[in-house]
Amino acid sequence: MIRLQVPASTTNLGCGFDCLGVALDLRLELQARPADAHTTKHQGELAGRDFSGGDLLWIGFDAAARRAGVEAPSLTVTVDSAIPVARGLGSSGSALIAGILLYELAAGVTFTPGERTELAAQVEGHPDNAGASAFGGCLLVIPCEQGWRWLPRPLHPDLSFAVAWPDHESPTSSMRACLPDRVGHAAAVAQGPRLAALLEGLATLDAELIAAGMIDCLHEPHRAPLSPGYTQAQGAALDAGALGATLSGSGSTVVALCAGADSATSAAEAMAQAFRDEGFTATSATPDVAGPAAPLPVP
Repeated sequence: MIRLQVPASTTNLGCGFDCLGVALDLRLELQARPADAHTTKHQGELAGRDFSGGDLLWIGFDAAARRAGVEAPSLTVTVDSAIPVARGLGSSGSALIAGILLYELAAGVTFTPGERTELAAQVEGHPDNAGASAFGGCLLVIPCEQGWRWLPRPLHPDLSFAVAWPDHESPTSSMRACLPDRVGHAAAVAQGPRLAALLEGLATLDAELIAAGMIDCLHEPHRAPLSPGYTQAQGAALDAGALGATLSGSGSTVVALCAGADSATSAAEAMAQAFRDEGFTATSATPDVAGPAAPLPVP
């Protein structure tokens, strides 16, 4: 039997658009056994989903098989995910990484976390979610002439995360479609120093730097109007003492950065209540920063 787990991810965190991600301890867990043909049972947040357009788990599996060129046995797989779908917490990236890692364990092949991320990014179109899930912790992704550079970045030990999501989805495709093809010179110039401020703030828990770094002008202003309840949840998190709050990925989840676990609990509850006050069902969590996708012991 094969068992593995893959963490969720929150990305962008304001100005880190498509290049910054943090793995969070909301997990996709999988177990698999040899079988006559590939079969899949979906549980948790994946139960009842429509996979007629393709299951990203097997899309990742097949991409890894093409890269390695080694045959793997057919498997019967049970996937149980606590990662909400189409809410900006990296459910797609986690599924792709799970499929790639499943292939590795089944075929006796080993990829590096960077190779896993590259394979997933070829499918997903951006590397930040999959990279955070593959590497764990906080990851900055840099495009270079010879490919990607993966730069793990430090997080202050007292930095805590709070997330809350409503019952409405925000598919990545539609949230990318709303982005403009071009941005103004002033917006482009502002993004660089804000990202530098955010990275320093994440490492030092400097409230002023975190607040400055979570101001974004590339994606958040365009996505916010398409995320009902976002403005109210963001304001509630700040009122509850969060250092900053913004869309997680493309939404609809709101993520708040906080100084300590108690502050994160207050922010999570406040954000969920703000969504409820707007008429939505809402869920909140205060997940720890997670380690990388990895096999689990087999009982």
